[in-house]
Amino acid sequence: MPHDKNGQVIQAGDEVIVRCKVKEVQPGEEYCNATLEAVETMPPSGSVSTIVLNTKQCEKVDATPAVSDQGDGAGAESTALDA
Repeated sequence: MPHDKNGQVIQAGDEVIVRCKVKEVQPGEEYCNATLEAVETMPPSGSVSTIVLNTKQCEKVDATPAVSDQGDGAGAESTALDA
């Protein structure tokens, strides 16, 4: 049975969220498109999926905070924008 990355059963008609990074934007006078690259790679090959959508189909999100080890085990929060 197909399942999502959290082990939940997934079937036709379900709504899902796919995290992507914008790789390219194609502006236009009446509409704009964006080429998106999936953040998660495809197992087992590790290949990356891309999709082109109208930008009105997308919702920009803040970068997810990541914890980095500072050697004392406490960790420090940073975002992908800090890199």
